[in-house]
Amino acid sequence: EADINDLKGKVFNPVTKLNAQVITAILGSALTDDRVVNNRVVAEKDQANMTLPYRVRLNFDASFVGRDRLRIRLQARDAVTTFFAGDPGVGFQGGGGGTFTLAQLLYQFPAFDRAATIYAGITGTGVSSVLQYSVPFDALSDFADLPNSTGDVPSGTLFGFRYRLSDQFRLAYAYSTRGGQTLGRGFGDSGLTGNDSAHTVELGFLPTENLELYLQFASTYLQDASRGPGFLATGSSLFRGPLRRNDVTPSARVNAFTVAANWELSPRIILSGWFTAGNVDYNLPNVVPAGTIDPGDEDFNGFLLGFAFPDLFIEGAKGGVVFGQPIVTTDNDGVWDTRPFIVDVYYSFPVNEYITLTPAAYFVSNPNGGRPGDNDPTIGVGALRAVFTF
Repeated sequence: EADINDLKGKVFNPVTKLNAQVITAILGSALTDDRVVNNRVVAEKDQANMTLPYRVRLNFDASFVGRDRLRIRLQARDAVTTFFAGDPGVGFQGGGGGTFTLAQLLYQFPAFDRAATIYAGITGTGVSSVLQYSVPFDALSDFADLPNSTGDVPSGTLFGFRYRLSDQFRLAYAYSTRGGQTLGRGFGDSGLTGNDSAHTVELGFLPTENLELYLQFASTYLQDASRGPGFLATGSSLFRGPLRRNDVTPSARVNAFTVAANWELSPRIILSGWFTAGNVDYNLPNVVPAGTIDPGDEDFNGFLLGFAFPDLFIEGAKGGVVFGQPIVTTDNDGVWDTRPFIVDVYYSFPVNEYITLTPAAYFVSNPNGGRPGDNDPTIGVGALRAVFTF
């Protein structure tokens, strides 16, 4: 009885659970040669340095009827890890200077006799909260995740659902927008429908217990596309010059398809990957200065393929190797001669139930796409990452 009373006194909240995660790493990045842009050295290969980025998350999960969940996430991080142009950075990167902010507010609940789950995200919510496809990797780079073309669309406020059509088929849909709480210059260019936004649909086919196939489509509207859609690995410089000189801000419509799969070849080997392709259609405002060149449109593609090895050497450990091409434009027109490629290897092992260590490294060849006038040394990044969960 004394033990029971003691446990009751330690309950955080009768409807809320608190869980926390701290990620940090000793991280180093270097080049195989000096970086030259427009015949000027902008980074030297012997300037490699070590950093200590971190991210802290406090998740408060509340349930009011037993099968719903309200997640309130507080987050603080200082992990700006992209040292060189073309470096995708590590998976937990982001600024913030160590200040705690409300990073996510998401409510989900079952419907239609639990065949569906409804999602309503107020802030900090991306479509990955709704989509069912996820990679099985614990890799270091941010590239070894969902494709940015359909998985990293404008986020913040979100409404969506998952629906189990049958034992083999799954359907998911999400509408997401950036700055849903903001009233900008007017009613038409802000709020839930006027800012950057995306419609994302996913159809999943699970023919066996060991195989998952997914088809994703995302249609994204970008209010300001003067710097391109954001996910092209080498940027989108075909039109930057004329638009920047005339101070014109184009909008863009991005339509992207992704085919993805997870295949458990055996209990110790999982094959996973995706291929994505699409088009960016740039649109100028109605009134533009004379001489402004219409940027038109451009196509893009990218892919990822990797193997994950659960329980490698010891129970609870994870190993893996990932290879792929970051998303790049296919309309080179002599601007980019060589495509970038990335290799990511890692081995994650538990020290105990609370601490996991991961030595990992990734390498990016041709990170700048072979742009004329630049050299393109390979980027190498290595880290010893520690994850504390409690």
